[in-house]
Amino acid sequence: MDWIKRNLLFVVGLAVAVVLLGVGIFYFLGQMTAADEASQGLEDASGKLDTLYKRDPFPNDANIKAAKAEQERVAAFKKGVLQFFAPASLPEKLDTASFKALLENTIADLNGQAQRYGVKLPEKYSFTFESQRQQMQLDQKSLTPLSVQLQDIKQISTILFNSKIHELNSFKRSGVASNEVSGNDLLVKKTSSNAITGVVIYPYEVGFNCFSAELSAILAALASSKEMIVVKTINIERADEATTLEAPSMSSAPAGGMDPAMMARYGVRPGGMSPAMMMRYGLGGRPGAGAPAAVAPTTSSSGSTKPGGPVLDEKALRITLGIEVLKMMPVKTPSPAAAKPAAARPAAAPAN
Repeated sequence: MDWIKRNLLFVVGLAVAVVLLGVGIFYFLGQMTAADEASQGLEDASGKLDTLYKRDPFPNDANIKAAKAEQERVAAFKKGVLQFFAPASLPEKLDTASFKALLENTIADLNGQAQRYGVKLPEKYSFTFESQRQQMQLDQKSLTPLSVQLQDIKQISTILFNSKIHELNSFKRSGVASNEVSGNDLLVKKTSSNAITGVVIYPYEVGFNCFSAELSAILAALASSKEMIVVKTINIERADEATTLEAPSMSSAPAGGMDPAMMARYGVRPGGMSPAMMMRYGLGGRPGAGAPAAVAPTTSSSGSTKPGGPVLDEKALRITLGIEVLKMMPVKTPSPAAAKPAAARPAAAPAN
């Protein structure tokens, strides 16, 4: 103790030196860890850079030009595809009165088309809009989707009528108004939208009777439509005996019970089928003046039909198509206040 008292300054200095040495060692170890982490990060970055340089294609001038050309090709392809998803063209002023006028004109036009092509419709058919025809006032929010659905139903019905179906059994759409409940004309499935692509999907279901040739024409017309119409499901059944339309008979006797419009449509006349229609249906008739004579089917002992004999006995089919129509969301027009440019604001006074 006496020595410490005589060398107090030396002892204090030695203690301070030991503390500083410990602090220095601790700091050095911490910095060495940070240096190791920085070295590892540098090695990882160098490895990534080396990988990028060794990739094929390498980002040289030729590949950059090829990438820009590919972007232009994709932009042109996108522009061509977007025309199939064009938004529906709606009246400028859409209210209850204008929608009801559009609805009545469309239904009258569709009924006229059906009568012109000899297509049988349900009695007093409103094409799924019976409730809208009876209501005095419609929800303003539902007018836009109802108008879109009306246009879709008109387009699909026109395709069916042009393909000369026999009978339109039913048409269903998804309910879009708040007061629309499930019914015979409404689907359980609702309309859906994709916020990323901006596409709205409108589902429909249509049932009709026709032959296979008419069904082929309908599918071809839907595929070549200017709008994006997708056939999701198809169900084919035999039509009931009460609604089955057989192929025209080759007998020379009058077609008893057949509707005159159907007789004219299929070339059946009171004295028998016309020669051109007999050739069309493979009934062995030959073109010539006058009504063809009746030809009795001749079969061999084995039961096989001879060439040229009647082989067509097609029955009408009951078809149910599940269809989806894809459209772009309507573009919202910006308000005048939001569209006002920022340059119109008064500029700040320059500082002196």
